[in-house]
Amino acid sequence: MRNSRIPHASFTYEFSDDNILQIIDQDQGKTVTNDIDYVLSEISREENRPLAGCTVIYRDSMGFWDGVALTASGQFSNFYSVRETDVEKALQKVRGTIR
Repeated sequence: MRNSRIPHASFTYEFSDDNILQIIDQDQGKTVTNDIDYVLSEISREENRPLAGCTVIYRDSMGFWDGVALTASGQFSNFYSVRETDVEKALQKVRGTIR
């Protein structure tokens, strides 16, 4: 049996002006969903700051935006449903401006 190790998730990200982290799964290696701890730690390392206080959404490999709840220290807590395919609608939902 071969030891085939799946590479970590490939992703891009950006922050909005109001500190909403938007992660996009590039659909290579593991999914962002299945590698969320790694993804968040890499972003925190690259930004040289904890993600505590950030709102986080991500576009999964199926094209849906959903939310990532963080602990007070900025670690992964759980996922929550946003279920939008349009990033602007997803941002409006997490900002609480539409339901």
